[in-house]
Amino acid sequence: LPAASPTPVGLWQAKNFGGTMTVPVRTSPVPNLVAVIPGAGAWNYGLKADGTVWHWDRYAADPAVWDMASLQQIDATDLHDITAVADGQDQIPQPGYVLGLRRDGTVWAWGYIPTGAGVTFGVFQVAGLSGIVGIGGAQGVGYAIKDDGTLWSWGSNKFGLLGDGTTISHDAPQQISGLSGIKSIAGGSTLSYAVDNNGDLWGWGTQPPTGAVVTTILPPARILGTCAGQSVFAGQWMNSFEVCTDGTVWQLDTSRRPNLSKAIALTGVTSMSAAPGAAPHALQADGTVWRQTGISSWAAIPGLTGITAIGGDFRSFYAIAAG
Repeated sequence: LPAASPTPVGLWQAKNFGGTMTVPVRTSPVPNLVAVIPGAGAWNYGLKADGTVWHWDRYAADPAVWDMASLQQIDATDLHDITAVADGQDQIPQPGYVLGLRRDGTVWAWGYIPTGAGVTFGVFQVAGLSGIVGIGGAQGVGYAIKDDGTLWSWGSNKFGLLGDGTTISHDAPQQISGLSGIKSIAGGSTLSYAVDNNGDLWGWGTQPPTGAVVTTILPPARILGTCAGQSVFAGQWMNSFEVCTDGTVWQLDTSRRPNLSKAIALTGVTSMSAAPGAAPHALQADGTVWRQTGISSWAAIPGLTGITAIGGDFRSFYAIAAG
């Protein structure tokens, strides 16, 4: 997460429907905000520097606009000392859930939680996980990176995102075989990716159907021809990206199989937002934000400077700036 801001944080938001985005508008300052997870149903979630988790509503008349006056803390008993958050993404007809990594290495979930017997709403610890250093989410799926570099998954396996080459779901976390030394994980709508300590990129999930090609469940496989990876951000099909150790970016081409990539014209990238159904965004080291406007074209978003974090879903986009 970005460094804690000692002063109120400027939160910018814009509507982000498909390929159309409105001009970002600054909302009311939110003290010590370091991350936001939008898109979890009617609520949006924010993580503060003190490890507390907060939520606020969307306006009923316009679900792409946030009602910051409704800001309130969630479950101070269990959701404290949180160091990272990850979106489990919307699981229609339920509005989705969010994962939180606590400083003690445990993982917590809140919202609409998918289980083998259906869906339940609440806040609870994900059983069987300890020593966790990283988390991620996908379509009703949770991921956890242990301190030994192994990757664990649980939840819905409709698209093969649990990484076992099947579509059989399981509620209890299980280790994904064949993966080790993992340092970054990103879950997408039908494909998920991980980067290991060697900088190698791995992918698994559902092969997108093209023409008469039958959808195929793919187990984890190394993706050749990419860079020395630092982190990965997954969205929907071609809205997935690998950020390299040198700050350059590769966009993953999954139109046939998740093993083809191409470089895009961005450098100095520190983070990206690639939510399913939304236009991708990139945050550069100089605090500017860039939006993809075409297959190989990106444009800076006017008025956004000094940005420390970005994110979004298919309805809205956000950017955090100190002061």
